[in-house]
Amino acid sequence: MDIKKKMNKFYEKKTLALLISAYKADKNLINIVDNFLNQKLPRGWDVKIYIGVDGCKDTFNLLKEKKINFYYSSNNVGTYIICNSLIDIAKKYNHDMYARFDADDIP
Repeated sequence: MDIKKKMNKFYEKKTLALLISAYKADKNLINIVDNFLNQKLPRGWDVKIYIGVDGCKDTFNLLKEKKINFYYSSNNVGTYIICNSLIDIAKKYNHDMYARFDADDIP
C-alpha cells in the first residue's frame, strides 16, 4: 500500500459513541452535552451521543423540551441496565470507540 492510501485510511471518518446514563441530572446534563460537543476532536473523528434516562421524569422532560434524543426507562433500573441498553443501541452503528460515564461524574 502506498503512502497516499495509508494516509487516506488513517484519516477516514471515525466515530466515538459517548454513552451517558442519567438519573436526576436535569440541572447539569445540558451543560455536559454542550461542553463535550465544544471539545476539539482529532481530525477525522465525529461523536454520537447516547443518553439513557433512568426513570427520572424531570430529566425526561428537560431533554424532551430541548429536543435532545434519548433512551428512557420509566422505571429506575440502575446504571448498569441503562448502560447496557445504550451499548446495545450504539453497537448497531459500528462505532470505532466507546466512552461511558454517568451524568453526575462531571462537575
